[in-house]
This record gives sequence, C-alpha cells and structure tokens, in this order.
Amino acid sequence: MAFGRRNFRKILIMKRKLFWLVAVTFFTFQCSHYDELQRNGKESASGDDESHNFGLDCMSCHNIKPSEAYREGGWWRIAGSVANEDGSSPFTNATIELWSEPDRSGVLYYSLQVDAKGNFYTEKIVHYNGTCFPAVVNNVTGEYESMNQAYHAGGCNSCHGVTEELIHVDE
Repeated sequence: MAFGRRNFRKILIMKRKLFWLVAVTFFTFQCSHYDELQRNGKESASGDDESHNFGLDCMSCHNIKPSEAYREGGWWRIAGSVANEDGSSPFTNATIELWSEPDRSGVLYYSLQVDAKGNFYTEKIVHYNGTCFPAVVNNVTGEYESMNQAYHAGGCNSCHGVTEELIHVDE
C-alpha cells in the first residue's frame, strides 16, 4: 500500500511541474509576440504613402488571415480614412485620437497619424478598455470632429463611407 501512495505522489508532483512548465512556456511566447508587435507593429505615419484603397473598409481584407492584404500588409486593429470637408478627396494633415470620454475628454488612449493617402491604421494592440470615443483633429487649425457615441471596434470604414458619411474634418 505504501508503494502505491509514493508513486501517486511522484506522479502528482510530475504533473504539477509539467503544468507549470507548459504555463510558463505559453505565457513567455505570448508576451514575446505582444512585445514584438508593440515595438515593430506597422502603423500609419504622416507623409507615408504605403496605404491604398482610400475610403474602403480596410478590415474587409486586413483582418482575414488568408488574404493577400494580410500576408503583404498587416493585420489592422484600427483603420480607416479621413476625407476633406466635402468628402471629395483625402485629407492628409490629421490625427485620429481615441478618448475615454466624448468630445476629447477624459484619458487619451491612443493617437494615429493620417498618412499621405488619407488613411490611418495600426497593427499594434490598443488598450481602450472595451470602448472609446474617437476624434479626428486637423493638425493645422486644431479644429476637430468628435464621435459622441461609444465605439468598441477598429474598422472605422465599415460604417463611414457605407451607412455614415466618410470621416472628415473642417479645413
């Protein structure tokens, strides 16, 4: 009887060690991927002209793994386009901000520069506690348009340019 208990304890100890080894390995790889993505994730920048398809829903390609856009471009967590005041062409001198409260108040969670083609995007993980209030700011005049409805996803052009007017800012 004592022999069986001793083996049972050894097996239990081995299972615990194996569990912790698997858990530590899993979290090490998860953290390293997260850190790498945060350091080297693709993101729009003022003046860059790598983007394409102004005004279209970026997420229709850039968050579907087998798509060519995903393989060649990236997996966007937030993406969209900014138009001039009348919606006729891209507006390039703007910043997108994500706030904790409406009308650019509370905590600024994140900001993204609009590129030379009027698009903004990031594959970095943005922590905005499940909801945010986006704003687009004209970098020249400081004028801004704010979305006063809470938002919780990242595909801005899934509505803007489809059921809502394109994101725009007064010039």
